[in-house]
Amino acid sequence: LNTLLIGSNPAFGEYFSGAIDEVRIYSRTLTTSEIQEIFNL
Repeated sequence: LNTLLIGSNPAFGEYFSGAIDEVRIYSRTLTTSEIQEIFNL
């Protein structure tokens, strides 16, 4: 089991100050076109 940290870097004591919305985790690397489609670039 691995720990997933979103918005923090405990090694340096740094933490994200803000809001994080719509987190997605994929079991594979997305292609450039897939990423562009998700973000409508």
